[in-house]
Amino acid sequence: MVTEYRINVSRLDAVFPLAWRQKMSDDILRAVAGITSGFEIYWSHLGHAFGRHEALPKGWTILDDLAAPNVAVLDWFLEQGLDKDVGIADIPCGLGNLMVCLRRLGFCNVWGYDNWAQIERERAVAFLQQYQALGSLVDLPTIIAKAIDILCVIGLPFEWLLPDIQPVIDKAQYVLVDTGYLPKEPLVGFEEIGRYPGLLAVYRAKGNACSSR
Repeated sequence: MVTEYRINVSRLDAVFPLAWRQKMSDDILRAVAGITSGFEIYWSHLGHAFGRHEALPKGWTILDDLAAPNVAVLDWFLEQGLDKDVGIADIPCGLGNLMVCLRRLGFCNVWGYDNWAQIERERAVAFLQQYQALGSLVDLPTIIAKAIDILCVIGLPFEWLLPDIQPVIDKAQYVLVDTGYLPKEPLVGFEEIGRYPGLLAVYRAKGNACSSR
């Protein structure tokens, strides 16, 4: 059975107050300003792709100008009450804004990787330095070597990342996927257990679950 999740606005507001969200939104826009790659138009419209902004709660100022599904990711982490030492991978991590938010939630083992085909690494480095989160930015072999419990795949077609991320998938207990880029084939060994409509699908490894507080 697939559970339909709904974002708890009050809970998110308590952790990410409006002033903090606005600052991050401004920082994101500054960080991507003037991108000259072939993905410039893609980046400028990514946040509104697939009607994902429309899927967010009405009247709630968005947390992330580039990937609305990240709001659902954060709501899911708050809902689960997971141990703060679970291993989390964000692939592709882009600027790293999701990693910043997860660290704000208290998670200490958050790691991100990107191949920098869509945005320059220097932009991510500068952005993460503002939030003292540069240590979360690593290469793929480093992530593969770590104990990863939860993999987040936001903002890029799932198949584009295969087979490179397969070793991460193989040891993950949960895989969170942007509904705009769902896997074309079933994830072997996983079952979809929940979905934020228009935002995020949650897959759990069969027979496994992360420990909660």
